[in-house]
Amino acid sequence: MRHLNIQHIALTVAVSTSILATAGCSTKKDAPLVTEASASEVTQTLQRQSASYIPKAVIYKTNGDYNDNVPITLSADGKSVASFPAPTDLRENSTPLPVGNGWLLDRRGGISINTAFLTYTYEQYRDLPQAPSVTQLLDSVIPDARVIETKTLPITYSQAIANPSLVEQYAK
Repeated sequence: MRHLNIQHIALTVAVSTSILATAGCSTKKDAPLVTEASASEVTQTLQRQSASYIPKAVIYKTNGDYNDNVPITLSADGKSVASFPAPTDLRENSTPLPVGNGWLLDRRGGISINTAFLTYTYEQYRDLPQAPSVTQLLDSVIPDARVIETKTLPITYSQAIANPSLVEQYAK
């Protein structure tokens, strides 16, 4: 199971809604449904909307040193797995980046208050031939290892990586 990209889903819903809303509009019998100007306006609107869905960088704190432990997302009650990475989803640079004062930059995406950490290290998990079963994942959760605070930054992940000193301003 791969982590769903919420921003991608939101953009798809926004575009679908725009199309459905436009389809329901009535026009004069002789008037064209879409003019060049309105098509251009729609394109510009969609570009602005998609720009607003670009994922922002997230920094977080944990209640221990779990920097090298693979994170998964649990349900709100913590009893079931909501999402987890495939071993092929993890790369050498997937581990979080320390940015000061105990804050870590999420380099994978998906860290939240519902994140738990596995006994698997990133290296061990990457070497698996396939993802563990949900039961194995739940059995591998480090008890009480949690994210205790998150901050969504007003910059993208790419901007955060390019300018670590900017991220440090938010890690206070």
